[in-house]
Amino acid sequence: MDDMSEIVGKALEAFEARTQARKDAEAKKAAEVEALKAEVRKELEAEKTAWEDKKAPVVMKTAKLGDGEDAYADAFKHWAQTGDVTVARKYLDEDGGLGEKDRKALGEASGDGAYVVPEQWQAKIIELRDARSWPRLAGVNVFQAMTDTVNLPAEDTAIGKMTRAAEAGAFATDDPSFAANAVTVEAFTTSMIVSRQLLADNIVGFEPYYQRFVARMLAQTEAYYTAIGTGSSEHEGVFTGGDTDALTFNTDNGADSDGNLLADALFALYYTLGEGYRDGAVWLMSGATEKLFGTLKHTSAAPNYAAPALNQAEFRDGRMWFLGRPVFNQADISAKSSGVGFVAFGHPDYYTLIDREGLSVIRDPYTRAANGQVKFHNFMRQNGKVTVEAAWVIGVGA
Repeated sequence: MDDMSEIVGKALEAFEARTQARKDAEAKKAAEVEALKAEVRKELEAEKTAWEDKKAPVVMKTAKLGDGEDAYADAFKHWAQTGDVTVARKYLDEDGGLGEKDRKALGEASGDGAYVVPEQWQAKIIELRDARSWPRLAGVNVFQAMTDTVNLPAEDTAIGKMTRAAEAGAFATDDPSFAANAVTVEAFTTSMIVSRQLLADNIVGFEPYYQRFVARMLAQTEAYYTAIGTGSSEHEGVFTGGDTDALTFNTDNGADSDGNLLADALFALYYTLGEGYRDGAVWLMSGATEKLFGTLKHTSAAPNYAAPALNQAEFRDGRMWFLGRPVFNQADISAKSSGVGFVAFGHPDYYTLIDREGLSVIRDPYTRAANGQVKFHNFMRQNGKVTVEAAWVIGVGA
């Protein structure tokens, strides 16, 4: 009995010792945390005092925690007006909570005088661009590349159905096969000349104007090349990489003997696309072709239009839909002509738009200095490719 009491006593003593040790460790950790907080507060107070002693301009203190989104626009505006990289970088200082990447946005990626637009400011440009860029509206894949050449793997053989096997029978095989779609990013450039008065005029506001200007350029570039680019030193457009001889509108498929489209032309192309791609597919054509399809008639007796009668066309929020799928326009797509592809139907998941580094801007205050102007050189690196040919079918005029 005495032995048992001794064992219990020692166990209690060990438990109390461990408990006390844990309490001591927690107290030590809490003291270290408080010391660290005090050190941080001391450093922050020292930095604040240093700034006040230097009488830093109020405008340089705007990039504080919580104001980070405005810091991007402010930094760009100051840099555009003055070309002063040192002061502009302070808008993206650590006090703004913006991170090392954004603080390096000025002047380091593209040579002296260059500005790589930070992500949040660039997001505003993309938001404006979305209203005009059909591939982004349609929902194509956008891939942020980290290298100059990108391989986009895609299946190059069709997948079959599974095979029934007898009990203890051998498994059938259907090995997938992939093709590597190699894409090299290309540079696209343009320049913009701005008067010094415009840059200095805060009422007009250069930064929002510049965003709209660049957004229109980027949108037009994307829309053009992703539709009809040749794929040689530029994007491979849908009308190049898709199934370019999928359907010819002839007497067997939606046209009369003279090549004039009939009411069932849209149905002919719709059902040419494989069933697996139809759900989520979109139409791509010029505005003139959209009007042509929308006003097809059953007979020559107006206004017996095919589209309303068959309920195959309707407007939703200002956009035309054919057979329940949205229509996107690009003005440079060919009009209806014999032997020419002029309308596409396909799934946007099977087009990939590749961005290399977003937008970069170089400020040139010298070339036009005698005219009281500043020149801005804009460039982006981008490319794109149809990843599965069968996912895009092209209608060809007879």
